[in-house]
Amino acid sequence: TEADTAAQRVALAAIRRHFPHVCIIAEEVDEEADRTVATADALQKKAETAVTCGDVIAPTLCAAVPNALRAVPADELVVFCDPLDGTREYVLGNFGAVASLIGIAVRGEALAGVIARPFPQQNVPVPDTIYGIVGAGVVGLPLAASAWDDDGEFNAVFAGSEGEPVVVLAKAESLILERLNASRIVRGGCANKVLALLSGDADVTM
Repeated sequence: TEADTAAQRVALAAIRRHFPHVCIIAEEVDEEADRTVATADALQKKAETAVTCGDVIAPTLCAAVPNALRAVPADELVVFCDPLDGTREYVLGNFGAVASLIGIAVRGEALAGVIARPFPQQNVPVPDTIYGIVGAGVVGLPLAASAWDDDGEFNAVFAGSEGEPVVVLAKAESLILERLNASRIVRGGCANKVLALLSGDADVTM
């Protein structure tokens, strides 16, 4: 949608403003924007620029980052961007289920990620921005214990729009719920399902 493309331009512009030589792989095809950013000069200088830990994250998390990741040459780093996770929810006006996602890989290994909620919701105990680094920790959301009840019942989160009536469950969904003795939770958007796991509202996502 136009919203996805516009959101991507904003996100990529912010990244390139601070880290102009980092490789970015974005979800949306935006030929107009692509023509304005790729220059031979930028590619030539790409390997000369290092991204340091203190440039981007909280000092408490930076202190826990392994030494090998504290200063990474730009040509060893790739940033992945999904500017508008939950496009269907955005179109339906369910803005609380919309998020912007960033993933970071170093030397081909996924090592960090960001979930940002561009439409903060009142009375929702989830921060606007959550990010973490493998082996260092998470900022913005304390990791909760499993929601598994003492009686063995636990919650499975499925894709869907909250508030919509469930007419017919897919056969696979029904079988999973029955075999696991699970309660069904519905969340729109990939990030929402991940947050349900991290916060302890769900034990498994489908």
